Amino acid sequence: MPHWRLPQQGPSPGQENPNGHGSFTLQPFGGGMATDAVRAEYADVLSWDKAFAEAAEQYRMLWNKGVLGSQRSLRYARALMAVREYDAASGILEELARREPGSTDVLEARADLAFVLRHYDRAEGFYRVLLSARRDDPLPYSKLADISIARQ
Repeated sequence: MPHWRLPQQGPSPGQENPNGHGSFTLQPFGGGMATDAVRAEYADVLSWDKAFAEAAEQYRMLWNKGVLGSQRSLRYARALMAVREYDAASGILEELARREPGSTDVLEARADLAFVLRHYDRAEGFYRVLLSARRDDPLPYSKLADISIARQ
């Protein structure tokens, strides 16, 4: 079981925490699966809070240890895209595509990355495949329209 320690000096009551996340920060130390689970949950919260740089660092530690599941790996790739680490995001997405060839979530992220990088032909191909897999989803239609506009 991990041990927890509080920061040596935190903000006084009524002051905001310098890292902007709550009134104090719990910092796990030690190692093991429990620490990995806490780090993963923390990374998820950071990602949902749009603190993508911090989330990417937490996810990176878990990715390097090989303990990041597919949904969190996808969140990691999206966090990397948000902080413009496109090469790293591409590597993660290619690995996920190799592991899960039928995943529409991975396909959508790959299409989004291609669009951001202005690889419109590649993005269009991904969105068309996504369109055939998700016929009732308006997103691929919208993205194909965005590509058409971007090409003009």
